[in-house]
Formats: sequence, C-alpha cells, structure tokens
Amino acid sequence: MKKQLRLFFLLLLLSMQQIIKAQHCGYDGAFILVLHVQSDKDTTLIPNLKIMLFDSAGKPIITTQTWDGQHYKPDTATFKLNPQTEADLKNPNYLSILRFWFAKNNYVCYLFCKPAAAQIKIEDIDGEKNRGNFKTQLVNISQNDFYPLCSNYSSWMHSPQSGFVKNYKPLQVRLQKK
Repeated sequence: MKKQLRLFFLLLLLSMQQIIKAQHCGYDGAFILVLHVQSDKDTTLIPNLKIMLFDSAGKPIITTQTWDGQHYKPDTATFKLNPQTEADLKNPNYLSILRFWFAKNNYVCYLFCKPAAAQIKIEDIDGEKNRGNFKTQLVNISQNDFYPLCSNYSSWMHSPQSGFVKNYKPLQVRLQKK
C-alpha cells in the first residue's frame, strides 16, 4: 500500500509540472525590440521614421500583429512610436496600441517569435520635417536585442514598480544626415 501511495504522489508531482508550465500571462512567447533612434549630433528621438524588420536574407519579416478591426492579419513587422500616455489607448488588449511603460517614448516592435538573425532598415520618410534629411541605415541585430514580454523575471504589465527584464535597455541607433 505504501508503494502505491508513493507512486501516486510521484505521478501527481510530475503532472503538476505540466500545469505549472502553462501560459502565465497574455504575452507568452512574445518578444519586444525597443529602439532609440537619434541624430549623430544629439540624443533627441527622431520622429516620423519608417522602420522595418528583415531576416538575414534581406526579406521582410511577416508577423500577425496588424488588427483590421475584426481580426489580426499578416503584415510586415514594423516599428511604431510607443504611445505617449495611457490616455492614447482605445483598448489595452490590442498590442498594436498598447503603451509599454518601460519603452518610454521610443520605437517598439513586438513579435511572437525571435528571429535568429535580423536587420532593421531605418528610412527618413519626411525629409527636413524631423530636423534633418537622414541617410537610410541598416542595423544588424541579434537575439540578445529582443526581450520577452512574459517571463519569470518580469511582470511589467502590472506597474512600473514591478520592473521589467533585468539589464533591459533600448537599442541605440545614430543616424547621419545626407
């Protein structure tokens, strides 16, 4: 009888591991890349840039983060400026309009997979309106530049006091004028 009871508890403990590994937040498997793009002359963020993510072969990375009002659809992975305030939110459940407090006022791109190797293409699409006519730039990025939105070490969605991933910092990119 003792052997059967021990076996029962052993099986119970092993099955509990599977339950514990279940999804623990709404952003399981999602990663974020945060960019602070500035001029080579100052540290102010440059607005109105077109920033896209490409794989190591130079093909655009396709993601399903674009909401068309009824469902998510495949689209090219692009960066957007993090909304300035929580008041900018229409529905915080949509990642495309969510403010990531830790990203401050930088460009953000989130994915549900982490590419092994990738490039970012940064284009100045408005010329002089954003304080300069900047050169298009390609930036190589690694897996270390992506941060998980859900991990054992981060409960960022609760409050700034709960912290984010240890050693987090946005990727700094400096653009030169043409």
